[in-house]
Amino acid sequence: MELLSSYIPTAYTPYVYAAILITLGFVVKFLFEQVVIRFLHRIFYKAGWSFGQRALTTIHKPFAYFILLVYFNLALQAVELSGMGQLLLSKLLVALLFINIYYLASGLFSLVFSEIKEKYQRADSQQEHILPFIENFARLFLIVIVLIAAVQNMGYNVSGLVASLGIGGIAVALAARESIANIFGSITILFDKPFSVGDWVKGNNFEGIVEEVGFRSTRIRTFAKTLITVPNSEVTNIVVENFSRMPIRRVFFHIGILYSTPPEVISQIVEDIRKMLSEHEAVDQEFFMVKFTTFGSHSLDIMIYYFTKTTAWEEHLSVREDINLRIMSIVHGHGSDFAFPTNTIHFGDELRLRRESFDA
Repeated sequence: MELLSSYIPTAYTPYVYAAILITLGFVVKFLFEQVVIRFLHRIFYKAGWSFGQRALTTIHKPFAYFILLVYFNLALQAVELSGMGQLLLSKLLVALLFINIYYLASGLFSLVFSEIKEKYQRADSQQEHILPFIENFARLFLIVIVLIAAVQNMGYNVSGLVASLGIGGIAVALAARESIANIFGSITILFDKPFSVGDWVKGNNFEGIVEEVGFRSTRIRTFAKTLITVPNSEVTNIVVENFSRMPIRRVFFHIGILYSTPPEVISQIVEDIRKMLSEHEAVDQEFFMVKFTTFGSHSLDIMIYYFTKTTAWEEHLSVREDINLRIMSIVHGHGSDFAFPTNTIHFGDELRLRRESFDA
C-alpha cells in the first residue's frame, strides 16, 4: 500500500488497493477453475474415476466462490469505512460465507445419496424410493445447523434463540408425535427391510401387495383391488407376515378314502402317492409326508404334506392341480374311490305304521 501511495493520492490508496485485491480474486478464481479443476478432471477421466469427476463438479464452484469471499474480505479490511458500513459489509460477507458452506455441503449430500441410490439399483433393491425423504431430512438438519452457526458468527446471541426453539420444539413434538413416529417407522422399514415394494404381506388388518413405502405411510393393494394406507408407526409395531420371502410354498390337506377299501390297498395308495411326490420335478425333495392318519366319520383319511419349489401363485396352483389329478388316478387305479358324507334313513314296516295310526 505504501508503494501505491507514492503514485496516487493517499485518500484514494485504500480503494485502489481494494480494487486490486478484488481483481486479483477474480484472476485466482479463473485460474482455479480453468487450470486446476480442468487438470484434475483430465486425471480422473483417464483414471476412469467417475465419482471423482462428479465430486469435482460439485465442489469447484463453492471453492471458487470461497476464493472470491477471501479476497473481498481482504479488500474490506483495506478500506476504512464508517463503523456501521464496515459492520454491515462484514455481516454480509459472513452470511455469504455460510450460504456457500451450505451450497457445498448440500452438493456433497446429493453426491453421496446418488451413490447410495445407484448401489440400491445395482442390488435390485426396492428400498431406494425412500432415500429422497432421508436426504431431505438431512438437508433440513443441515440448514438448521448452518443457520445457527451463521447467526452466532454474525455476533448475535443464539442461546436465547436455541432455548426458545427448545420450548417450541417440545410443543411441536407433542403435537406432531404421530408424524415423528411415522418418520422413524419409515427409517426402520428402510434399514430392517421387513418387506419391499411388490411383496405380498399380511398384517392384523390388511393383506395384499405393497405398492409404496413412503415417509409417513405404506400403501398396500388388497386382492379386492382396494388401496389400504397403513401408518409406518403401526407397521413397525405389529407382526407382518411376508409371503414373498417364502423360499418354497407349503401344501397340506387330507383325502378321504371309502371305508370299504382293504388295508393293503390303503397301504399301496399311500406308497404310490409318496413315490409320485418323490419323482415330481416341481416338489421340493427335502421334506414331504404321506400318511394314513385318521378313521374319519365317513372316510379313511390320508394326510398329504409337501412343498412346491415355486412360490408364484399361478405356478403353485398349476403344480397343485397336476398333483391332485395324479392322486385321483392313483386312487381310482387301485379300484377305490373318494368318500363323501352320507346319511342312511331306516323306515319301519309300512302296514304296522298304518295300523298304529288307526288305533290312535
